[in-house]
Amino acid sequence: MPWSYRLIKGGGRLVPESQEVEIAIRDSRVFASGQPGMSEDSSWPREWLLEREEIIRAARQEAGDILNQAKAQVEALKQQTLSQAREEGFAAGLAAARDEAGRIRQEAREVLRQARQEREDIIRACETEVVQLAAEIAAKILRREVARDSETVLRIARAAVHELCRSQAFFIFAHPDDVEMLYSHRDAVLSEADARAELRVIADPEMPRGSCRVETENGFLDATLDAQLAEISRVIKEQARQRYLADKREEAESD
Repeated sequence: MPWSYRLIKGGGRLVPESQEVEIAIRDSRVFASGQPGMSEDSSWPREWLLEREEIIRAARQEAGDILNQAKAQVEALKQQTLSQAREEGFAAGLAAARDEAGRIRQEAREVLRQARQEREDIIRACETEVVQLAAEIAAKILRREVARDSETVLRIARAAVHELCRSQAFFIFAHPDDVEMLYSHRDAVLSEADARAELRVIADPEMPRGSCRVETENGFLDATLDAQLAEISRVIKEQARQRYLADKREEAESD
């Protein structure tokens, strides 16, 4: 009857049927010892022994192939594991670096905020002193101008009349030493007023030299030295405020 031999190798490993080795053994009969076809030192047929060696060689070849395939799979898995570990390590390191960079940026922002706050505090602390100093300087300049130029009150009176030019009657209060100057230059004082406008200059001993106050039926204008200094201080403060707002806008844009 025909013989067939199926060899499954794997050391207890389940091997897919695609990896099974099936070797067909040709029909043969069992020969008794001493009959033709028997080897002198064996009770098995010589042909069967040769086939058995072929089976063993095939089995070893198949086992070697399976082992090599297993080694290749193990190596591939090892490389995959290493690659995955490297990727995970890189991702973890990158995340840590991002966290550290974020922390550093936050600290830098805080330092910048504190520096800006300190700068703002210094500016605010100095602002009052700067405005006061500017006012004092302006007062000195005005007083020096008044003492040097007797026509200062004339220019101030003309400017005041210009602001109230729609009026018909002007009452100018001035220091007694400035009254004559204003009367003698009446036409110059009323040059920008209506031709029918009237002017009356009233001496006021409490009025500083070079200063005046103009009253009309439409209102009045304080052109005293103190009023001028107050206006100068207001302008200086407004300029300082505008600079401060501009700095804040630049800081906001830089962020």
